[in-house]
Order: sequence, then structure tokens, then C-alpha cells
Amino acid sequence: MRTQLSKLALTATIQPQQGDPTMKTPKLIAIFLAIFAIATYAENADQLKKTIADYVGCTGNLTTTVKVGNLTTTIKVDTVTITDTLNCKSSKILTLNIDSNVRVVWKANFTGNVINELIVKKGKGDLVIDGGFIKNNTSNSVYNAIRIDEGNLFIHKGEISAGAGYGVRNNSTGTVTITGGNISMSGGSRGSSSSVGVYNASTGTVNISGNTTISAGHAVQNTSTGTVNISGGTLSGASAVYNVSTGTVNISGGIMTSVEDKTIFGLSSGGTINISGGEISANKGVAVSSAGKVIISPPAKITSITSK
Repeated sequence: MRTQLSKLALTATIQPQQGDPTMKTPKLIAIFLAIFAIATYAENADQLKKTIADYVGCTGNLTTTVKVGNLTTTIKVDTVTITDTLNCKSSKILTLNIDSNVRVVWKANFTGNVINELIVKKGKGDLVIDGGFIKNNTSNSVYNAIRIDEGNLFIHKGEISAGAGYGVRNNSTGTVTITGGNISMSGGSRGSSSSVGVYNASTGTVNISGNTTISAGHAVQNTSTGTVNISGGTLSGASAVYNVSTGTVNISGGIMTSVEDKTIFGLSSGGTINISGGEISANKGVAVSSAGKVIISPPAKITSITSK
């Protein structure tokens, strides 16, 4: 991890005290204090490799290989590939603080019982899940397999699961793009926020396409003002998509089913749901229910609909 030390100079004026013969006039005294402020930066490829190597207390290991990128007209991107198998029983978080010119490709099998998150992604560089699995088996509260604090996450294949909480939590303004793989929750209450496949917490964007499979209490939950775009995949749960607040959901493809009713559910009157494609059905009740705006156009296939 890189740090930067900065020096701060302070200047003070000392006024003379009354009756002090040694201080008849004000004197300006410059006091220089070396204050070392530590600023934390994202890690380059070699530093990330060391961070992963230093992750201890588990059986097995994570192997990293670094491929140095070619210099282009704009930026040189190094690739860090993570493979092999790691099983952890302790509550230890793996933090990947990825520099903007580094790309991390995950192909490893990683199992843990970690409070809060198994993996936390920071920094502006990309994290790409391209195989293997990431499983957080803790099931006694709301915990996550992956939390994205900054930058983008791409999921092409592999398996992500958690006992309870969120499979993937997009915590900020970044983009989560899912084109394949399987995301599932084994615990939590069906139809509640303690069992969510993909949780969009803030103003970020979630894109779902391809042969993605998501199964949870809520397959996708858009909690704030963010955007969810669905053009493919299979989503199932007590609800397939739960739009909680004033965010926007755009559905142009995919198959969405519910074991109950309200497959697509909008809670707030300020939210927007646009459906222009895909197949939406509910085993019970209605397929689409929203207190906000709902716009439906062909060739969307919906077994029933209500908007109130």
C-alpha cells in the first residue's frame, strides 16, 4: 500500500505580556511542526499480489499472477489473475484496493464465514469475476459475499453466494455488470432485505444480461436513486426486482418469476419501472405492482399487472 507524507508549517504571533521587560515589542515566532499526514492510495499490481499473499489464517492459498500491460496512447493496464482455493473459518475480510490502471481477474474458489463482507473492493480499477466461486457461509445476520465501495465490478461466470444478506452489494456510484454466472442466497427471510442477490444501495448502476441466474428473497433490490437495467438472465425470488425508492428500473429482456406475488415491485410513488421486453410471471397474485410510474410496451409478456 502506498503512502504519502506531507509537512505542515504553522506560524504563530506571540504578544508581549504587561510588565515583562524582555518583551517590549511583539515578536513573530515561526514554529514549524512536522506533521506527517498519511494518505492511503490504491495498490498497483505488485502491491495487490503482496496483499493477497499476506492473507493468512486459512487452509489452501490464493495464487496470483501479474501480466504487465502494453503502453497505449492513454493508459497501461496491468492484469492480476487470482486462482486456486482458499477456505477460511475466521472473520477476516479480503480488501482489494485496485489502482485505476490495474485489472483484477478472479478465477479462484474462496469460502469464508466472515462478518460483514468476504471481499471488499475499493479503488477505481476493475474487478472481473471470471470463474470459481465466492461463498460467505455466515447466516445469522445481514452479511455480503462482495461489497463494491468504488469502481466497477464485472461478473462473466462463476458462483457467488451468501448465507444471509447480499450476494453483491453495490455501495456507491460504481457500475455492476453481470453477463453470466450464478448468484444465490441460502438463508435470510424470503421477501425481505436479509436475502438479496444484487443490492444497489446508492446512486450506482446494475446491468444484467446473458445467461445470468439470480435466486434470492429479492433477486435484485434498487434501494435509492440508482438504475437497474435488465436485458437478459433468469431472476427469481419472492420478488425478482424490488424498486424501493425513487430509482429507475428498465426491463427489456430476461425471465422473471416469483414464488409469491409482485414479481416486479415498486414501493415508492417516486420510482419508475419501464418494461419493453422479457417474460414476467407470478405463481400467486400479480406480476407487476408499483406505487410509482409503470410504462409497458411490446414485446413484453406479462401474465398479470396492477399499478396503484
